[in-house]
Amino acid sequence: MTVVTNKMLDLNLSQLLATAPSPFWRGYLVSFADGGRPGYGLNLGVMVEPYLSRVLTGTKTVESRFSLTRIPPYGWVGEGDVVLLKASGGPIVGLARVTAVWQAELDPTAWDIIERDYLTAIEAEPDYLAQKRSSRYATLMTISDVARLDEPVTYRRLFGAGWQVIVPRVASSLASKLLATSMFLLQC
Repeated sequence: MTVVTNKMLDLNLSQLLATAPSPFWRGYLVSFADGGRPGYGLNLGVMVEPYLSRVLTGTKTVESRFSLTRIPPYGWVGEGDVVLLKASGGPIVGLARVTAVWQAELDPTAWDIIERDYLTAIEAEPDYLAQKRSSRYATLMTISDVARLDEPVTYRRLFGAGWQVIVPRVASSLASKLLATSMFLLQC
């Protein structure tokens, strides 16, 4: 059994592989379980209802994250990355693949682009964007190949972030350095 463990995470990748719903997903995840670095990242996205159900049924095709600071997924997620879909307060229940990323420091033009190009795919409640207006950064991810796991996988987050980078992208050397630094600081 392969377990990736540090002070920030404890995710049993073998269990995740065993519950992967298709050969596509087993093939996509196997390099993480073998300790490999496939060139794409592994992320955990914590979601509340009704958004999680909308992603799992395919009606929500863009996942959006807004923040006041440059925190993940801003600057960390890219095309091809895997997103583990975790229910808020519950287990990991699904998987999605990021097929496109749009990120922006929010200004009036960026808000116009979000409203014009992404609002329908976000499947948000009518007041969603109004609630996000104080944000300074946005990451919008088009997702595909969404699948529900055969069995939910328990994962206990050690801090309350709604997005966690479990394995950073190889292409992002800055992200890797920052993650390594944060791991070192947590061990001190």
